[in-house]
Amino acid sequence: MGGKHARSALLKMLSHEDKEIRRTTIKALASFNNIENSLIPFLKDPDWAIRKAVVKALSKSSKEFVKKELQKLYEVEEDPLVKAAIEDSIKEVDDSVKDRCSKKKR
Repeated sequence: MGGKHARSALLKMLSHEDKEIRRTTIKALASFNNIENSLIPFLKDPDWAIRKAVVKALSKSSKEFVKKELQKLYEVEEDPLVKAAIEDSIKEVDDSVKDRCSKKKR
């Protein structure tokens, strides 16, 4: 199964009723590029483990809007494990954005 087919299959699994399958799917999707828009809605999932998985998956992004979404979540998030993951992810996204910008200047 190629990358395009795997991505498509994983995206369908995001709507699965079993939260463990959704969480595992989110982790698997983290290795794909341009997946942010598919994952951001899950930042509002009622399950803290799903939110944390999304936060970690988004940490690989170098897109400024991801940082803004993470900052919004940080303001309302109550779970300390998710908040800690958000702090780490914001730092990683910041570093990725800086790297991307410095490469463009070269």
